[in-house]
Amino acid sequence: MYIKKLKSKAISNPDYPVVNTKYGKLRGTWRDDCFVFKGIEYAKAKRFHLPTEPDKWEGIKDAVAYGPVPDEISTRIPGDSFTEPHFWYPQSEFCQNLNIWTPSIEKNEKLPVMVWIHGGGQEHGSAIEITAYDGEELATWGKVVVVSVNHRLNALGYLDLYEYGKEYEESGYVGMMDLVASLKWVKENISEFGGDPDNVMLFGQSGGGFKIIELMQMPAADGLYHKVSIHSGTGRDSTFTHENNKEVARDIVKFLNIKKENISEIETIPYYKLAKAINYAYDNFMKRHGERLQWTPPVDYKNYFGNPQMVGMKFREETKSIPMITGSVLGEFVSSAKHNGGIGDINQWKSKQTIDQLIERYGKYTDDIIREFGKAYPKKDPAKALYVDVFMRKPHKDLCKMRVEQNCADTYNWMLSLDMPCYGGTTPWHNADEAYIFHHAEFFESEYIPGISEKLQDEMAGALVSFAYMGNPNHKGLPKWNVAEKDVIPTMIFDKETEEKINYDDKLIELVEKAGALGPGDKGPERLYGGGTRLHI
Repeated sequence: MYIKKLKSKAISNPDYPVVNTKYGKLRGTWRDDCFVFKGIEYAKAKRFHLPTEPDKWEGIKDAVAYGPVPDEISTRIPGDSFTEPHFWYPQSEFCQNLNIWTPSIEKNEKLPVMVWIHGGGQEHGSAIEITAYDGEELATWGKVVVVSVNHRLNALGYLDLYEYGKEYEESGYVGMMDLVASLKWVKENISEFGGDPDNVMLFGQSGGGFKIIELMQMPAADGLYHKVSIHSGTGRDSTFTHENNKEVARDIVKFLNIKKENISEIETIPYYKLAKAINYAYDNFMKRHGERLQWTPPVDYKNYFGNPQMVGMKFREETKSIPMITGSVLGEFVSSAKHNGGIGDINQWKSKQTIDQLIERYGKYTDDIIREFGKAYPKKDPAKALYVDVFMRKPHKDLCKMRVEQNCADTYNWMLSLDMPCYGGTTPWHNADEAYIFHHAEFFESEYIPGISEKLQDEMAGALVSFAYMGNPNHKGLPKWNVAEKDVIPTMIFDKETEEKINYDDKLIELVEKAGALGPGDKGPERLYGGGTRLHI
């Protein structure tokens, strides 16, 4: 997705590279030792209905351009595209397509398969929205098959219309069932792209992490993946019970003036009208509940067994054997790249200015937080203590503890704390890890540090590749990385000098929580998206 200088001629000939899938033949592109197949239809679906298999075709179909990305109710424009370069593309609710990058199209190659699930909550985003999602470098460097997936979002993927007829009893799950359909397609076809269908790893960031947790709680996904890596996005409490969701459905149907006996009209009404109805329901939900609507599949203990991190919930027995990597970045939504509050370059502050800002944020906990931050990150400027995330960090550590308590498979924890070079040096922001895990930080001017980024992306991408191969992130470029145990959470801290520490920031997290500080200028629902502007329909 980013502009790349080719080292050799790209090839997309009538007969090469061509692969034979269950549904027909596909022609992709071969460039610089990577085969790329884009916009592959993995399913088809009517609005608010479960996906079905795609149609078969005769001849050879081109897979040389991206397919449409999911329809959004509003498209977010990041407050700073410098730190998060985006790639906008035509949207459609008929978006069931995926992309593949692979170093081989030999059927017997049996390379590990890494399926990327995009972020954006369950309302926004796409498989190609952020340019860091490009899988070419990771595929060729790591000798793995990389797959990225589009699926239905927001009301199109999660609206519960069950009370309007039995044919809609699973409408609240169709977005997640799109993902299940994509994994079934991978299982049936990925060997033609050099991949091993019996060695599939899911990895995803932010909303992608939420979705992976949800897939682990959905019986329909069982057996379709074997390892997971969750970045800056764990399970969360769902405001979407069946009753909440039905309430939203009633608002939408009322706005559209559709009678129950004519409910099928909702499947064909122009999308712009549906989007207006959904915005109407959003506003009503906020008025009734005092919070922003967060789409999730409703818990029914049949299709979806609920967030295991909610009180009283657990991982299903069927998925306890899945090994996991989980981690986040130091700044996340409160990074100094997101919130400078008009207070200038923090790297140039005098001691008094630093203390004044810390007191404004942390009040009576300031001295203790400065002390604990110094213990956790001894080489960092104390001013960076202003930008410590707990919104993501604590749930990720809690997830490790919960998996140990429930006797789940090995769980590994990480933290990216490297100061990024932009704006004089900032804590890493939500999404900053993607350039490193996809092994192409040198393409991102807000992140690249000569001599540092090369080493760090080898460490981070290498850990995921090793995990994809063996279920263990350890590799020769890293210090020993230990699994989480009872009362012992080792964290691999990725920085200029990567190291493992045990329970190193527990006290810091506790103090920041007590201070009630999520971050300077960090108020309202836009916090979840790092600020920015939304383009509404």
